[in-house]
Amino acid sequence: GKTTMVLNWLDEIAITQRLPWVHYTLEMSSEEIVNKMIGIRAGVSTQKIEKGNVTDEEYKRICDATADYYAGGLIVRDDLTTLEAISADIRKLLRSKKIRGASIDYIQLMQKERSFNKQRYEELGDISGALKNDIAKKFDIPVVILSQLSRSAIKADIAKAEDGAGSYKIAQDSDIYITLKEKSLEEIQEGGGIENGNLVMNLDKNRGGQADVLTDI
Repeated sequence: GKTTMVLNWLDEIAITQRLPWVHYTLEMSSEEIVNKMIGIRAGVSTQKIEKGNVTDEEYKRICDATADYYAGGLIVRDDLTTLEAISADIRKLLRSKKIRGASIDYIQLMQKERSFNKQRYEELGDISGALKNDIAKKFDIPVVILSQLSRSAIKADIAKAEDGAGSYKIAQDSDIYITLKEKSLEEIQEGGGIENGNLVMNLDKNRGGQADVLTDI
């Protein structure tokens, strides 16, 4: 759900508003991301697009969405995985493309070129701190980091920042921290059916604003 949510944001930011933005995908290929973006904008599932099993009306929407995508401002990278490489690329794109922000999917797959035998949670904390202080604050741009939840979130009624996997410093560094948790079948049925959503989004931390806001999505 987290990738789909962020790509919906980027559809508005980079495609509709045409603001330059870079998205680093460490799990999916850039081709998969582009196809997913086009499917989101066209309102057609990626599986239907890949199989070519679409109606004439859906095909027209796909064509329009494809044209919109390539006229937009989204840059997708799938070949960079280290903090140093991503930070250098962001600096370059700030100069050459005047990007307005960056997103990384997802932080647990990032590495540091030199970790000096630190524990993994310490390394993730260093990565999070560098993205905040050396990129977001220094250049005054938003950096959206996607992160996995830990196994403790499965048993929790509401997923919170402390359920994040890897390092709690990711939550400490964040100005806004949102969690997504799948509803159980019982929760879906009791909540009025699938049309009311199959996920619960929790705005768990909102520096300077209201927090603990739950939304069905």
